[in-house]
Amino acid sequence: LSIPLLGIIPESEEVLRAQARAGHFGRVDVEAEVAERLAALRVGDRFGSMERRRPDGRTIELRRNRLPDGGFVTLYGDVTARKQIENALREAHAMAEAANETKSRFVAMVSHEIRTPLSALLATLVLLHDSGLPPAQQNLLAMARESGDDLLALINDVLEMSRMEAGQLALRPSVFALRRLLDGAIEIFRHQA
Repeated sequence: LSIPLLGIIPESEEVLRAQARAGHFGRVDVEAEVAERLAALRVGDRFGSMERRRPDGRTIELRRNRLPDGGFVTLYGDVTARKQIENALREAHAMAEAANETKSRFVAMVSHEIRTPLSALLATLVLLHDSGLPPAQQNLLAMARESGDDLLALINDVLEMSRMEAGQLALRPSVFALRRLLDGAIEIFRHQA
């Protein structure tokens, strides 16, 4: 529909009047609504793309473009389904973020709960080491302590991951003995191999 902007806009006026009577603008005074919308069209501030939510819940997209002869063309499209999908995606994203936060809190809590008895176990192994066991048992005790230390390091890593997901990770450089680390890993699995 090509309508000249200047002068009388009879076709546009009739379209607006029909829309107002059909309830597309809600409960309004039909003539006042038509006059207001025609005035806005004459001023030319309702061009481009915009969305309007109708009282029946549908969302209509209007694309209004100027024509070289001074008129304009308005295309109407029902974008209700697209809006529903966008809203569903936003809700799903929010739910996924909430689930991820809940998982992170759970992992942090469980890791803290595991760390407490593990620390007590490691302290007991230290006391047992100082009790003067025979060399064969001392070797088994050393392997148990190393495994416990490795488990504690793993739990600490899980806690670090929780901190990282929460945006609270602090990197700390540390010095370690690579050979000792490799020897310990080999010793843990030597009997199984």
